[in-house]
Amino acid sequence: MDADDSLINLSIVPAAPGYFTVYDLDDDFAVCEPIVAWRVETRKLGSSGHMHSDTFAVTTDGEPGSNCVGTQGPDGRVYLFSTGESFDSVAELSKERKGSPA
Repeated sequence: MDADDSLINLSIVPAAPGYFTVYDLDDDFAVCEPIVAWRVETRKLGSSGHMHSDTFAVTTDGEPGSNCVGTQGPDGRVYLFSTGESFDSVAELSKERKGSPA
């Protein structure tokens, strides 16, 4: 975010049960903390007036660590923050990242 960006709304929304953080542990992935809420930040971007919202997971320990790479939903599907990719499971994600067939 630019210095000219201004926070115009901050919401905390309870998470539905069954969402968990996914951490990258040196290319091995682990499902860890339950997500208890989502923090939604809406900002006005500079002088353009455009709005942008970001959503962040919140756990009982607060914000996840820097090696949190995604979430796992109640159906076991994993979603990565950086690429938007999704995988059927943590095992499939691990195999994909190690170059093995899923």
